[in-house]
This record gives sequence, structure tokens and C-alpha cells, in this order.
Amino acid sequence: ARLARYTQNQTYVDWAEKTWEWYAGTPLLNTQTWQINDGSSTQKNCSDASQLQWTYNYGVFIAGNAYLYNYTGEAKYMDRIEGLLNATLERFFPQNMGGVMVEITCEPLGNCNNDQPAFKAFLTRWLAVTAQLVPELYERIFTYLRKDATGAAG
Repeated sequence: ARLARYTQNQTYVDWAEKTWEWYAGTPLLNTQTWQINDGSSTQKNCSDASQLQWTYNYGVFIAGNAYLYNYTGEAKYMDRIEGLLNATLERFFPQNMGGVMVEITCEPLGNCNNDQPAFKAFLTRWLAVTAQLVPELYERIFTYLRKDATGAAG
């Protein structure tokens, strides 16, 4: 998706779309609930999915669609961004935890490994990129990122 935006080469749009369609055809991406599962088993031909949800997966999909929307202006990419963004803000910025970003798979239980807290940095980056690529979402995204930064600093 980034390559499409920066090279203006339709081939990269086509490949990004094929990638989306493949994910959407597996249990990894549910386009009704906007849940993105982290992995699957090749032993079952990717017909199952772990129910683990990590922030970085959402960030990658949001930003990918933001690059495509910025380049093409097609409404389907905005629909995807909005669905994924709504799910992201609801799942990973829970109001019952102060509205700051939480790695829901491990932080509430206190069992994150050394890598997992860093996933939130990836989501933060991709949300900031999305806010730049899709200016109409800037205030909405940065309302959450500002609150998160304040929470992290405090």
C-alpha cells in the first residue's frame, strides 16, 4: 500500500487488495466485527485462528488502508479505516482502564514478555501516519494519542 502511494503504480494497489482479500477470507480478519487475530495453524490450512489480538496488527491494517485511501480516494478504504479504527479505539483504549492504550492480551494479567509492550509503539506510529494521510481523522486519532501520552508520562 505504501509503495502504491509513493510510486503511483497500480500494481501495488492490486497486490494490497489481493492481500486484504486473502486475509478477509480467513479467520484472521473478520470484516463484520473488525477483529484481527494474530495467527493461525498451517496444520489446519489456516482454517483456525488464535484469538490473540495485538495492537500492532490493527495499526498495520489501518495504515495500509490509509495509504490506499490517500492515493485512490476510494470510499471502500475509508470504510475499512473507520471500521478498524472504531474496533481499535474500543478494544485497546478501554474506558475502564482510563482510556489509555492497553495491550489487552497481556497487560491486564501482568504477563507481557519483553516484546509485547513495544507493540503499542507500532500502533501509535501507524495511527499518527493515518492522521496525516487522512486529515479528516486527525482530531479523532490525536484525541486518543494525546490522552495516551499524558497517561504514559504521568
